[in-house]
Amino acid sequence: MAALRPAAAGSPPRAVPRRLLLRFVAAGLAALLLLALAAGFALRRVATREAVNDAAELSSIAARSVASLVSDGLADGEPAEVARFDAAVRERVLGAPIVRVKLWDETGTVVYSDDSRLVGDRFGFDGEELEVLREGGVEAEVGDLDKPENRFEPKDRPLLEVYQQVQTPSGRPLLLETYQEFSSVAAEATTTFREVLPGLLLAMVLLEALQLPLAWTLVKRLQAGQRERELLLQRALDASDDERRRIARDLHDGVVQTLVSVSYGLSAVQARAYADPAVGPAVATAATVTRQGIQELRSLLVDIYPPSLAASGLGAALSDLSAPLAGQGVEVRLDVPADLDLAWEVESLLYRVAREALRNVSAHAHASSVDVTVRRVAGRVIVTLADDGVGLPGGHVAAEGHFGVRTMKDLAVGANGSFAVSGRDGGGRVVEVEVPAA
Repeated sequence: MAALRPAAAGSPPRAVPRRLLLRFVAAGLAALLLLALAAGFALRRVATREAVNDAAELSSIAARSVASLVSDGLADGEPAEVARFDAAVRERVLGAPIVRVKLWDETGTVVYSDDSRLVGDRFGFDGEELEVLREGGVEAEVGDLDKPENRFEPKDRPLLEVYQQVQTPSGRPLLLETYQEFSSVAAEATTTFREVLPGLLLAMVLLEALQLPLAWTLVKRLQAGQRERELLLQRALDASDDERRRIARDLHDGVVQTLVSVSYGLSAVQARAYADPAVGPAVATAATVTRQGIQELRSLLVDIYPPSLAASGLGAALSDLSAPLAGQGVEVRLDVPADLDLAWEVESLLYRVAREALRNVSAHAHASSVDVTVRRVAGRVIVTLADDGVGLPGGHVAAEGHFGVRTMKDLAVGANGSFAVSGRDGGGRVVEVEVPAA
């Protein structure tokens, strides 16, 4: 059928792979952005941690350069020892990025500071500081400038505090604390972050680019599978049409002709048979039943394969199709444009949908009227069948099978159309199919 042929360039079926690929790319870029944000956050934390570790190592090296000058006299506050240690600190330790040095005894008293205003003050220890004092090691943390021990520090200059244990010659433990400007740590972390991030982003972009050919291949395979499915559906429908034509031809040329001959024969002997009261009524009844059977078979032939569809168009075929409903007392109102000119493939598709819908009305709707409307809008044709019955039970289409309806829906969608069944205000059902007119 023409509706299933490959679409021309720029038509919607051709655009489907591109749309799918664009969706894949958009989803991939969104995932890439989220991954980049998460990776950047994690990388920033790692870079900051490494910068803090480097700062702690720097403080540890600086502390070792003056550790040999830590004496019992310094711990006891002897002026000469304090002056000697202070001179070494200012020469070897103080200087960017280290801005403050303190020495604490195990009571939490400052025994030395390059800011002499703190010497002799007792502040006590936090748990981590006391642990380093007793067990050794190095601990680094961002200083709390609101603590009393930091009252002389500028409030707008975050500091990194590094603690480590030193001992006097007699083995007396002291806690050496150095302050570094945290801006130097942040600058180092930023430098590391900027060095590593471009490579990480480039790797992510390359991964996304490598996925595009695979995505395109999958989209093409999906499109090929859809085309194959549509062709199989079309072949099934064509086979159904061929079978309907064969059955209609066999019925017309066989049993219908036989019954017509019988009807003529009965009509010929009917008048003579009335002379015999026992035979006449029987012959009349047989003739009537035969003519009724012929009419029913002809109605069945129209239902199986409507010759009016090819000869007179969709309007005439729909009129023939609705005739059995009229015999059941259902009023059918047809609204088909007189100048409607559609391809045979389109008319055939619309006829099948109408036939399935009217069969449902006859079997399930208990309707008193049906409106069948055909209209052409902007290069598309829309057929609407609305009844005033009770409607189909919930899940009826799926439960009862109705392969024909599902097939028509698949075919309409495959032909760049749509198929819908919905409820009607006041009761009943509305079936609507829309397909390209050409």
